[in-house]
Amino acid sequence: MRWLIIPLLMITITAQAKELTVKEQNKQQWFHLATVGDAVTTIVGASCVAIKEVNPILQGASPVGIIGFFLARNIAHEYITKDVIPDQWRSAWQNSSIGAQTLVVINNVMVIAEHC
Repeated sequence: MRWLIIPLLMITITAQAKELTVKEQNKQQWFHLATVGDAVTTIVGASCVAIKEVNPILQGASPVGIIGFFLARNIAHEYITKDVIPDQWRSAWQNSSIGAQTLVVINNVMVIAEHC
């Protein structure tokens, strides 16, 4: 987890945040909501002995470590959305992020339903 702190601090210090529009802020909230679903289903799946986590970063992580991972990732995602993704691509970036995250949650639910 320590390897994430330094880059996040560097991004925070050097970031020149561009304000997101209301629509973009709403999409960020949808991404965060989907991430909560991923974190919860990851924690539930980690407690089931029949399921093996495929993300090597999360393998063997405690619930606190899982939450920390997703929190750090979402902070990075928000900074990338504001400061790296050009305005003309931001909607596609956010839609893709929300879609991918939602598919992960659906997959997690299906795996949990089948094996736990």
